Amino acid sequence: MGDVTLAQVADLVELAGRVGGKAAADAFMGYRPPEPITAPRGVLSFAERQKLLRRKGGEGLVVPMVTDRLYDGMNQYLRDLADEMELRDWTTYFHRIPMDPDGDIDGKANVVDGRKSITVSLRCGWWTWDAKQLRQTCAHELLHAHLAGVIYAADANRFVITEPDHNATMDHVRRAMEYAIDAIADGWARHLPLPDPDAWERKPKAKPRAKAKAKPRKR
Repeated sequence: MGDVTLAQVADLVELAGRVGGKAAADAFMGYRPPEPITAPRGVLSFAERQKLLRRKGGEGLVVPMVTDRLYDGMNQYLRDLADEMELRDWTTYFHRIPMDPDGDIDGKANVVDGRKSITVSLRCGWWTWDAKQLRQTCAHELLHAHLAGVIYAADANRFVITEPDHNATMDHVRRAMEYAIDAIADGWARHLPLPDPDAWERKPKAKPRAKAKAKPRKR
């Protein structure tokens, strides 16, 4: 695949899955297991998935995924935090494929310009973090929704200054904003509910309703 990062591969696999379904995503990764792979309940680590792939004779990269229960739990947790953080009129999304486990950032927020919509991504292994670390990281990423306008305003300078000056300005603005957001998140997160990924994973799925028996007709 060349020199690409795990994050880039994850985005491409997700796109392939959206367009052509699971079969297309598997084909893109060049890996189709010859038989069903049985794994322990829960989430496998990145290293465990790599080991499992090698044992099954596959090659390449396995993108770590989270279970449906963890995904649904984090989606709801972000929604609850957004409501607490005065983002009730915003739409929140959680990016299911984790970020590079070897990366140097814990999370990333993508705010859609012109829409009140934010997507939060977290580094691989977030389900094993301390609850306070996970809460602070989620609060940090959601705060980007409040301050996205600062980036848009600074970026508008590209029309009136040179490109090197614009790039230097944007680097400074982003760095200063990250420091500010991190400090605000540290203080605000203490008053927000803690996440519990273990409880999300144990949560039973709703049982399907039993069909009512038809009453015999009277003759």
